[in-house]
Amino acid sequence: MSNQKLIINLNDDFSENVYYISKDFPIYIAKSELSSYPDYGTLNHWHTDIEFIAVLSGHMKYNINGEVITLHPNEAVFVNSRQMHFGFSDNYHDCTFICIVMHPVLLCSSRSIEEKFIKPVISEESAPYCVFHRDVDWENELIDNICDIYNYHMQDIAELKIQSLLFEIWMKLFKHIKKQGQNTKPHSAHHLHVLKNMLAFIQENYARKITLENIAQAGFVGKTTCCNIFKKYTTKTPLDYLNRYRIEKSLPLLKDTNMSITQICFEVGFSGVSYFSETFKKHMHMTPNKYRKAN
Repeated sequence: MSNQKLIINLNDDFSENVYYISKDFPIYIAKSELSSYPDYGTLNHWHTDIEFIAVLSGHMKYNINGEVITLHPNEAVFVNSRQMHFGFSDNYHDCTFICIVMHPVLLCSSRSIEEKFIKPVISEESAPYCVFHRDVDWENELIDNICDIYNYHMQDIAELKIQSLLFEIWMKLFKHIKKQGQNTKPHSAHHLHVLKNMLAFIQENYARKITLENIAQAGFVGKTTCCNIFKKYTTKTPLDYLNRYRIEKSLPLLKDTNMSITQICFEVGFSGVSYFSETFKKHMHMTPNKYRKAN
């Protein structure tokens, strides 16, 4: 399967609407590169699903609840359910990686399994994520399992093989998650709740004029606190994040419609074509017209 951009569509609560293999087999599997995203990074988001990222080449910064880690080649990360997260490069260097996003229901073969082995992990607040390295035997095996899921996912018996590998991964995680989780830093649940409210406001209102004060009011905080929360959890200012989101919304309009650049500019909330083009080039390193021709 060729490399692809991981498309992120967001629900009203700013959780990710994951594109599964099928509605009856809720898992998403892809290989991609950071260079396929604006600014070499995804937007901050969350979902009820569990996520695994395995880096094949290059390096990736990964922000989970405001804590930034660096993933090197042959390293992987597990991101637990309902965590705010995104991957990016802060120096515009590329990174090739495998991404697996799966709903916990895939592991819930019975009520007993769910209660005894699944819920204790996905509800473990001290383990928002775990990083895996090749020099630890069980972590090395887990990284291989992640890569095998990608390698097998196009075969005829993909579902059976993937299901087997998922249980292998989960047995390793369940055994070691407590010890791994104790090494993570605590995060502010209140600030994450405030951020989700502000991101939801941006998603719902990006097409109209939005000020910093509007965004702060959506989180019931002052402008200074609003800026601090955005900087910690998204590495951007609120208005930079807003513009980045608007650029994301313009991409399918440029690719899949005959709307003019001017129409698209106002459709996604920019006040003028020149500012839209300038901002687009800043994030995509090309003009809207060039992007349309290339796609």
